[in-house]
Amino acid sequence: MAIELALNRWPYGLEVQPSANGLLLRPRRKARADWGKAFRHPRRPTDDLASTRRITNDFDVKEWEW
Repeated sequence: MAIELALNRWPYGLEVQPSANGLLLRPRRKARADWGKAFRHPRRPTDDLASTRRITNDFDVKEWEW
């Protein structure tokens, strides 16, 4: 467990994964590397999201103004 935690926190721009044959070193993925692709192809709203949009509260009903 401690070895696994140490490997996952390797600070030198590498991902280190234990494997059956030894350690596998890969370049660490850059943060937000796939965001451009995600914004070009957004997901459609699901039924779960649509139902949460209908939830209101007292502030929304009495005080909110556009």
